Amino acid sequence: MRKKQITKKAYHARCVQMRSHKHENKGAGKKSAIPHDYIFKQLLMAFPQEYMELFHPELVAQLDFTEVRFLMQELLVDFIGKRVKILDLLMEVKQKGTKHVVLVLFEPQSYCDKAFAERMFTYSFRIWNANREKGHTLIPIAILIGRATKNLPDTMTIGSFGEEMFTHKYRKVVLWNYNWKEMQHLDNPVAAALLVQMKHGAEERSQMRMAYLKMMHRLKGKVDEARYMLLMAMADMYFQPTKEEDALLFEQLDI
Repeated sequence: MRKKQITKKAYHARCVQMRSHKHENKGAGKKSAIPHDYIFKQLLMAFPQEYMELFHPELVAQLDFTEVRFLMQELLVDFIGKRVKILDLLMEVKQKGTKHVVLVLFEPQSYCDKAFAERMFTYSFRIWNANREKGHTLIPIAILIGRATKNLPDTMTIGSFGEEMFTHKYRKVVLWNYNWKEMQHLDNPVAAALLVQMKHGAEERSQMRMAYLKMMHRLKGKVDEARYMLLMAMADMYFQPTKEEDALLFEQLDI
């Protein structure tokens, strides 16, 4: 069966969808106009195993990705940030070879927030408490976006009178700590989508853009149409190419 060609109209439709969430977030008074939660939810739902292979390879051998579910949690009142949040970036998988459930909480963060570690503890505790009788394993992961977040801690410690009483630790992925040149030869769709978020200088923008185009060329035919468009739209939301760069993109990718 002949595969459908990815059209410019379909690609722009995906971009419009993402930008609509961008405007909704802006109106809601978020710190960033870019809808990071929505973008990463789409990326993780489309490529859960590829994300884990790229950033957490030590866990991949222990997790079964044949059945992946993203759970919609109850509204959580974030007392620290004084806002209401839906924890919908919660992935459910099984431990490989068993029926044991593993919950993976993803939390994208795009700005420096001194209370971030406390929020990660709050979210983790609420999820753990809701599932503790079931015995599920919880893996909290912070995805830190941009240079401003690279020094955020990965622990929160509670103590009294100089004595540490409790420490909560979570995994963190600092995208800016990765070098895009080391990622450009990978055939990993998540690496392609996030290439622009990795460490680079302003003078490397054009070179990095071409590396991204080559990655997309290699992925063409390996990724279905809907997910391919998602990668393109997500990368462009972050890269924010000029019209000339868009024209080059369409020419290079033959769309």
